[in-house]
Parts: sequence; C-alpha cells; structure tokens
Amino acid sequence: MNDPNTKLYDEVHSIMTKELLTFFKKCCNDFESEVPYNYFGNRGSVDIVQYKTIDILHQPHSMLYIYELESQIIRLEELVRKLKDRMEYFPEYFEKSRGIPKLGEVNLFIILLNTASNWKVVNEYLVNLKSAFSRVYHTFPKDVMSKTKNPSDNNYFAQIQRASLVFFDPLRVRQFEVNEDNMNRDEILFNRIAAFQTIESWHDSVEKIRDSLNSIKPVFNSASDFLAKYKRYINN
Repeated sequence: MNDPNTKLYDEVHSIMTKELLTFFKKCCNDFESEVPYNYFGNRGSVDIVQYKTIDILHQPHSMLYIYELESQIIRLEELVRKLKDRMEYFPEYFEKSRGIPKLGEVNLFIILLNTASNWKVVNEYLVNLKSAFSRVYHTFPKDVMSKTKNPSDNNYFAQIQRASLVFFDPLRVRQFEVNEDNMNRDEILFNRIAAFQTIESWHDSVEKIRDSLNSIKPVFNSASDFLAKYKRYINN
C-alpha cells in the first residue's frame, strides 16, 4: 500500500536536493545529481555524488562522496538497505563505469530533513542504526596493508569507508546564503553547523551516540511543516 504522503515527501526531497546542490556549487562544480548504477542487477540512483583526487606522498588519492537525502524515514529497512547498497555496490560500479583506479575513500552521508518525526524514528531505532552504520565503516583493512610497505605501490593506501547521519535544515541554508555577505566568519560557521547537524562516531557506545542525538534539536515538526514554512519564506 502506497503512503498517501508520497507526493509531499517527493516534493520536499526535490527541494532538499536543490538547496544542497546550490550550497555545494558555491564552492565547486564537480557535483553530479541523480547518478544511476546497475551492479550485477543491484540497481539504484544516488542523489548527489562528488569525486575528487588529491596527492598524498606524490601518489593520487581518490575520494568519493555520496549524498542520499530522505525527507521522511518511512521504513527503517529501506534506509538500512540504501546504506548497504550505496557503500557496497555503488563505489564498485563507479570505479568500473568511469575506468578509474580503486577509490581511496568512500564517504556516505545519509541526509535527513531535520524534523521531529525523523528524530523520533532515529531515537527509537538507534541500536539498529548503530549496527548498520558500524558495519559499513572500514579503515585500512589488514589484509591489504600487509601486502605492501611501499608508499609508491598502488595498494599502499587501502580504502577507507565512512558513513554519517546528517539532520539537514534547507531553510537555514537558504537564509544564511542570502545574508552571508553581512556575516562574520563565526556567524557563517555557526549557521553552517546548525544547518548540518551530524552523527559520525557510530563505533561509540549507544549511550554516547544518544547523547549526540539529544544535542540535535528538530527544527520542523514534519515534512509538511517544513514545506509550509519554506513556501512562506520563498514567497515573502
């Protein structure tokens, strides 16, 4: 049975994506949206992707940033499936389809609209989410690191995988973008942190993660509350 609010969630998702892309593209233009993949029958589309390369010890180190946006968590299992698919299938597909070397870093951000309804779901199922986020986190696997001690070897830098959960306020992003020229650095930093409240340390205890969650204050009651306030702001 379809959720009667599907149209609402899709509209809010579209606004979230547009506002996030606008924010990102102020600093660089290497972001892509709606990037499809098909990895041995595992199909999907990633909301926003960024790929870039830097030099470490005179060797290229490639980084993939994956952004998945959710206006409302409808089914926890679907969110966990996305988390697994985007970390397990998409990076491999991206490497093969683009003909690039093995990625040095994969960073996934599950971005939720900062609503009380999403906060409550995360709070209720925090143990399940800790398990899911912890499983996709890997740093320098021993089997790869043991193969070489030579920084010039392509296998020296093993792949790092990180996953974060972000509570996003698109309206705040739009507001401080409009007023940014009149803000000092501290005000800009404060507003950016407030717009993107993040839980990163999923290997911490449940108690510590819950403390992080409790420090995040929902801005909107629901997706419909956000949409009403967003439209009022746009039309003023």
